[in-house]
Amino acid sequence: MELKEQKRIGNMNKEFIRFSKNVEDICIIKFELPYRELEFIGISFKSNVTVFPTPSCIISLSELPFFEINVNEIEIVYFERFSQNLKNFDMAFVFKDYSLFQ
Repeated sequence: MELKEQKRIGNMNKEFIRFSKNVEDICIIKFELPYRELEFIGISFKSNVTVFPTPSCIISLSELPFFEINVNEIEIVYFERFSQNLKNFDMAFVFKDYSLFQ
């Protein structure tokens, strides 16, 4: 059963990669793969989610509501309680456009 499940997941991954390449060939849309080795757990909309950086944004697509922060829209990232000894830290994003949250 486990091998069957792994094979099914592998086939779905191959099918999605084929789909994304076809879309990139037809449209202007470009798909980005997240850097899995840089993933971290964060809190978004009052729940723990896995956050992935990509080449141009920071995303969380594992739970609703999804979120995406474009790196070009960020002015400053503020780290609080950051230490090499601690695994946990606080991170806040300051956007270039302050009117987004008024």
